Amino acid sequence: MVTLPSGQIVRARFHARRRTNGGWQYQVGVLVWQDTADGIAEPAEHRAWVSPAHVQPIPSISYQHVPTQRAPRAETAPSRKNQPAWTLQHLPHRPGHPSATLIHVIGCTPSDQTLNREQALEIFNGWGYVGS
Repeated sequence: MVTLPSGQIVRARFHARRRTNGGWQYQVGVLVWQDTADGIAEPAEHRAWVSPAHVQPIPSISYQHVPTQRAPRAETAPSRKNQPAWTLQHLPHRPGHPSATLIHVIGCTPSDQTLNREQALEIFNGWGYVGS
């Protein structure tokens, strides 16, 4: 059962559930009327992810076979802090152009030298950049 924004409670089809860092979410489908190109109204399912506050189980129905996605465990989730996210490019001095060092988002410019967050911030701070 799903509670609509108007407060009306309607029966819905339960398609999936997923666990996020913020809690559980449920994908439900509610039948609504939809006009076809021929001008005929026919039922069509509208699907949405909703929080537990807006759904309630139907007594005597088993939900054990509903596809379930669980949030990754904190200890197994890779740390983004030390992952390469930028590349360093050194441009040599050319007539009319000074030499330069550029930092690109990883994958933007091919480079053998990748940087993690701390390394990129060290370079920024060396240029007088303040912030993170």
